[in-house]
Formats: sequence, structure tokens, C-alpha cells
Amino acid sequence: NPGTQDLPWLTIKKAAQTMSPGDMTYIRNGTYNEQLVTMRSGNSTDGYITFSAYPGKKPAIDGNGVSTGNNGIIVQHSYIKLIGLEVRNWRDNGIWTENSGYLEISDCEVHHVTYGIGFGDGTHDFVLNRVKMHHFDLYGFDASPSGGAACYNGTFNDCIAHTGRDRTQNVDGFALGHGTQRNFVFNRCKVYDVFDGFDISARNTTLNRCCARNC
Repeated sequence: NPGTQDLPWLTIKKAAQTMSPGDMTYIRNGTYNEQLVTMRSGNSTDGYITFSAYPGKKPAIDGNGVSTGNNGIIVQHSYIKLIGLEVRNWRDNGIWTENSGYLEISDCEVHHVTYGIGFGDGTHDFVLNRVKMHHFDLYGFDASPSGGAACYNGTFNDCIAHTGRDRTQNVDGFALGHGTQRNFVFNRCKVYDVFDGFDISARNTTLNRCCARNC
């Protein structure tokens, strides 16, 4: 199919393979049992590459039955947006980013995963808006070097992390790892029913009107 509204592509993978800087793919309602891996970057001139739920819809990227890949979404490029997606039932991360910059994740929900949303290997200049993370095993949101460069310049607006599935584990709601991590802002973020609410080891970090309870 040509990828129009009347003749849509069958898979999100096809969209990722086809899109160029400035393109947006709308994803209609449904359960997509496939892994999404970014294929190329957007740029500051032509714009972001955007994967968005169709207005009023909430498509699910579901790991049930997926034999290749343990992460729901892998972002390994820059100038990428993820909007309005549900990501669930993955053996590792719901969303994993590496060596990326200028990312936006808005109005997404990630749940029933081992790890929630991880930023690693020098990911920088990212913003999360109204992202919900719940029913995870080890962390909801995490930014750490992960063996590579430090992460920096991250903003979390109105994000929620709750319900660590195994309360005997050191489960973090929001975590910033060790090293030269720097320049993070949390605005109105909430966390509950985990082990550590905000586990922060990073320079120049600000929390504005945030709340942690039942930790």
C-alpha cells in the first residue's frame, strides 16, 4: 500500500523504513505485535520524524508473541518524536534510546515491562511530557551512561511512575545514574508504590513541585 489514509501500511516497521526528516506517520487503533526501531534521523532544518497515534486513538505496541527483540521501541537516531503510544509486555525496556539527541516523548503509556524508558550512551536534549509508566520490575525512567557517554539536558514534565511489580527489588521510579550526568529538570512529576521514588546521582538537577509516596 502507498501509506495513505485509505490504503495504509500494514506495519510500523514499514513506516520507519520509509520516513524522511519532517515526516509524520499516524498509527491507527490496534495491537501491533512488532518492535519499532528507528531507521534515520530528522534534523533541525526539515524537522522531526514523528510516530504518532491517530487523533483520538491509542495504538499498542505489544511484545506478546514477538520472538525477535526484547525492547518495544529502540530510538538510535536524533530528532525523533513519539506521541500517544501505548507500549506493553516487553522483556526488557518498553522504550530504549542510545546515542540520540533532540527527542520528544509525549502522552505515551508504558507498562508491564522489566524496564520502563531508558536513556543511555550519551542521549541528550530530550523532553518527556505527560508520560505514564507503571507495573515495571527495575525502573520506570532511567538515564545513565550504560557503558558509554553520560546523558545530559533532560526535562520531565507531568510524568508519573508507579507500581513496582516486585517490592523486594530496588525498584526506582525515576533514576539518574552515576558519572558526569548533568542538567535535568523534573516538573510536577509523581511516583508511588516503588522502592526509591527519585534516585538521583547527577549534577545540576532540579525538582519542581514533585511528589513521592509509598516508597
